[in-house]
Amino acid sequence: MSKKIAVITGASSGMGREFVLALDKQQEFDELWLIARRRDRLEALASETRAPVRAIPLDLGVQSEIDKYKELLETEQPDVRVLVNAAGFGKFKAFTDLSLEEQLAMIDLNDKALVSVTYLTLPYMKEGSCIYQLGSLSSFQPVPYINVYGASKAFVLSFSRALNKELLAFAREAEDKKGMDAAQVTGSTSSYARKYALCGLLGLDDSKAKAVADPDTLSPADHEEAKDTERQEILMEIYDMDITRKEVDEQIAVYYKGKDADTIELSRLKALLKYYQKTKKAKES
Repeated sequence: MSKKIAVITGASSGMGREFVLALDKQQEFDELWLIARRRDRLEALASETRAPVRAIPLDLGVQSEIDKYKELLETEQPDVRVLVNAAGFGKFKAFTDLSLEEQLAMIDLNDKALVSVTYLTLPYMKEGSCIYQLGSLSSFQPVPYINVYGASKAFVLSFSRALNKELLAFAREAEDKKGMDAAQVTGSTSSYARKYALCGLLGLDDSKAKAVADPDTLSPADHEEAKDTERQEILMEIYDMDITRKEVDEQIAVYYKGKDADTIELSRLKALLKYYQKTKKAKES
């Protein structure tokens, strides 16, 4: 019998790591397949999860490493219940200040790897399975000085929305073949999933098809949750610079007494992120 697993790329830090911990709490898996370059960080997560962890150290920006993932799927024949494509990175400089190699590396990991992992994993996903593609707020408009990164995330948004519709059509077709009313197909996903990548749900329950809610139709409550999601995305960017939550709260308290990362205005948290980015850039130059 195939193992019921979750596959999370970029699992060693940031949003990928948070997905590992959240999914492990919310669902039951036979195994968690965690993919990132650093084996030690992946193995360290084993002490924080209920499900057994399989550490898979791969650099998905390299085609030969993607081929290893393909071979692993063919060998293990798993039942992939959840796929999270969280691997990615961004360089925050003017377009002409980055090397061509750096620009293409962003596209390779943020786009090429995401498409490859999605394509290779889909045949192992059955009814009720779910895909999360991590995008970015920068995917909704051109953003100078994170030019290629923003464009790469715009690709993720467009690709995921289109895939969403294809999977919805697949669900309706399957429902029709069962002799049921296609109108019973309903949207089913959280605003968190819509925000980050438009979670695609494959297949059908016995009673109804599962499909993806239209990401453009958010309720007022969803918009409020989207703000909370934006806050968490900003914090993840800060944490990825090796700045701890304690350091962030202490910095906020200096200027805004009684506030912390959860209560400070979103605009001021964005300003703090820019401050950290400028400080990091100054140290690197």
